[in-house]
Amino acid sequence: MRGSGLAGGVLLGIVLGLAVAGEAAEPEQFFASVLLDKKKIGQFHVRISRAETGEIEELRARASVSMLGVRLYEFTHDLTQTWRASELQALRGVADDNGTKYDLQLTRQATNYSGKVNNKPVTLPIEAFPNSIWHYGIVDHALLFNEVDLKLLKVTTAQGNDTVDFGNKKIPAKKVTIKGDFAATVWFDQDRNFVMAELPIAGRKVLVKRDP
Repeated sequence: MRGSGLAGGVLLGIVLGLAVAGEAAEPEQFFASVLLDKKKIGQFHVRISRAETGEIEELRARASVSMLGVRLYEFTHDLTQTWRASELQALRGVADDNGTKYDLQLTRQATNYSGKVNNKPVTLPIEAFPNSIWHYGIVDHALLFNEVDLKLLKVTTAQGNDTVDFGNKKIPAKKVTIKGDFAATVWFDQDRNFVMAELPIAGRKVLVKRDP
């Protein structure tokens, strides 16, 4: 499953690499399970710290696929994002996609994003948005960027109303279908919080579902 797309910004990670000044509120956090053929193969941990000067979102992801005791694929990603007024200000992360390693950083400038991937300079359009399935803001952008390698992704989105099973009950949800260079179906609750996502990877469907 090397290069299957798990590194396409889907499986993200958590590492504390930035600090927010000022008096911060108690951090929020949640876990989400990664399922393949109804079998759990990994987990996300999302932690959000807020303060007057901005918001830090830390994500940690670990996933592996094995068969007959042999590990076929492994992915890890540690990522920290700093946000202000719903705009990404900085990103720092490391990832290992089954042996292919990425070290990236990105900083918002006046007219673009400037950064590096494995020490190679990268410039991204200011309108590009991270392909983070946790952010409801993803529905408003036709240009995304991969959170693992910073490659640009052109997409289209469609929205509709739906219901999903969460915590042993059905809840109303907003269903967002994303197509193009990045494909996913994501469900958010009425407060625009992430509930679950379905992603096609190497011809199979991976389900990421928030733990109750």
